[in-house]
Amino acid sequence: MSKTVALPWYHRADWPRLLAQFADRDAISDCYDAWKNTAIAREARWQRDGYDVKRIELRPEAFDEWCRNNHRPANYASRRAYVDEMLTRQVPPAATLAPTG
Repeated sequence: MSKTVALPWYHRADWPRLLAQFADRDAISDCYDAWKNTAIAREARWQRDGYDVKRIELRPEAFDEWCRNNHRPANYASRRAYVDEMLTRQVPPAATLAPTG
C-alpha cells in the first residue's frame, strides 16, 4: 500500500495575497511560475519514491481562518500542518505520511 502525502497547492490569482499573508514570505519566490515549477518537481519526486500525492488547495481566507483558530503564524510549518489536516479529512490517517523535502 502506498502512503499518501499532502502537497500545498496555490492558485495564481491568490499568489499576491498569500505572499502578503505568509510570515516567511522571504523564503518563497515572488514568481508564481517558479513556485509552481518547484512544486511540480517535488510532486514528481515523491511519486517516484512511491507516494500517492494529493494536491491540497490552500486558499487565503481558509488558511487565515485556520491559523487564527489554531493560534499559529502563517509559515511553512503551519502550511504543512494545514494541508496535512485537510488530507486526513479525505484519507484515513493510517495511510498518510509527510515526507521531507
